[in-house]
Amino acid sequence: MLLEPGQYQFIGKARAEGGGVGLRASYRGGGRTINGAPEWTNLTYDFSMTAAEYIELVAEFRGSKGSARFDEDSFRLIRKSKAE
Repeated sequence: MLLEPGQYQFIGKARAEGGGVGLRASYRGGGRTINGAPEWTNLTYDFSMTAAEYIELVAEFRGSKGSARFDEDSFRLIRKSKAE
């Protein structure tokens, strides 16, 4: 998707066994991993765009064993502020 410059927050819910889950934007670091979340857990990922750019939002399982489930209906992208 094409995002304009500004501050954004990607939110969603997930659960995992035997690994971790996290949200992030493609080609950007800084995504936080929640390890061992057997119950539905709220995830957030805050990021900035300095220029208009196409990005991909990613919900991922991190681990060599285990499984994860994501609540697709909970995914939201919030534009917190516009670039100055």
